Amino acid sequence: MNELAFLLKALNIYGHACHFLCSRVVFMQDHVFLGEIYEAAEDNYDAVVERCIGLGIKVDIQDINVKAAARAASIKVGDDNSTKLSGCLSLEQEVVAMIEKLRKGGSLSLGTETLLGDIASESEIRQYKLKQRLA
Repeated sequence: MNELAFLLKALNIYGHACHFLCSRVVFMQDHVFLGEIYEAAEDNYDAVVERCIGLGIKVDIQDINVKAAARAASIKVGDDNSTKLSGCLSLEQEVVAMIEKLRKGGSLSLGTETLLGDIASESEIRQYKLKQRLA
């Protein structure tokens, strides 16, 4: 679950930077959409960390934040919005892959399973929108 929290925080940081730095003709649309991405990542990060704490899973918030910031910084932001959107898409795909890995582990409570399913479902919708925007 810590790895999922790390990916969500990285998406939050990266998406927020992209939100601020998008530009050009489709500025308003991309600015709003990127805002939705980083806000969703923040909400999901919060839910995962609180779930971990509630279940007694050790969470090192500082370590997660430091690693997430480094991961976000390692992804190219670029001058064009397409590069920013591609970076968000890549992170969204990593989030869902991590959820699938956690679910295959099989030791999740029903509530945690539902939470992860909800996060994956929302991410898949954003992935669809990102792919349509990048087409």
